[in-house]
Amino acid sequence: MVRRHTPAMRPRRAGFAFLSVLAWTAISALATGAVAHVWSQQARREREQQLLRVGAIYAHAIDNYRSMSPGTVKHYPATLDDLLLDTRFVHAVRHLRRPYTDPVNPGKPWGLLHDANGRITGVHSLSQDEPVSKIAPVVDGVRLDSATRYSQWRFFREPQP
Repeated sequence: MVRRHTPAMRPRRAGFAFLSVLAWTAISALATGAVAHVWSQQARREREQQLLRVGAIYAHAIDNYRSMSPGTVKHYPATLDDLLLDTRFVHAVRHLRRPYTDPVNPGKPWGLLHDANGRITGVHSLSQDEPVSKIAPVVDGVRLDSATRYSQWRFFREPQP
């Protein structure tokens, strides 16, 4: 004899598979969200480290441009392009291989620090984002001040007499 279930006698397991798939989907979504957050933070840390590296490269190139100035009066570059091809000498000098973009603010120009004559003494990011690292970073042996925005990190070198 074959037992037939009437609606009143339906087993209580009906819908269990649907609920387990629904729970699995919710757990997967939460895990994916957590992984995406960690990945995003790691990408921000890498861009921050890149900013420190590129900022130090610019500070070194600007200092090199000034220190190599012919004659006794030392000048800073008038534009960042002067670092790419310095024509003050018989043979062209390159202080930078190529122009570097701001890693934390891609597609935007660098902020420039100027001296009293309007020449470039350093660079900084224009990004108003908050740094991931709350500890003041050290670049080329110089500790950058603790800042609440990337735009407050200034990359320059004090001129040597």
